[in-house]
Amino acid sequence: MKKTSILINTARGALVDEEALRDAINDHEISGAGIDVYKEEPLPMTSPLYQIKDQDRILMTPHMGWGSVEARNQVIKEVYLNVKAYLEGKSRNIVNEKS
Repeated sequence: MKKTSILINTARGALVDEEALRDAINDHEISGAGIDVYKEEPLPMTSPLYQIKDQDRILMTPHMGWGSVEARNQVIKEVYLNVKAYLEGKSRNIVNEKS
């Protein structure tokens, strides 16, 4: 990554090696990070992310990226559509359906 890069992780906590991220930020290998998910939640006080020397270079939120009004409305809509499809005997959002 470029030294001006900012790592954003809102996917899965285990995708990011938190010790390597700490080192990359502390060693100025990347500019910073925005993290909403963690390897361990709630984030323990022993996390390497708390060892970043300049805490202004990392933004940490408590796994709340899903909590926007738009995201919650989409969840409600999807649940409704899934229940409706089930009651109508239709398949919906099937990852591995046997024929």
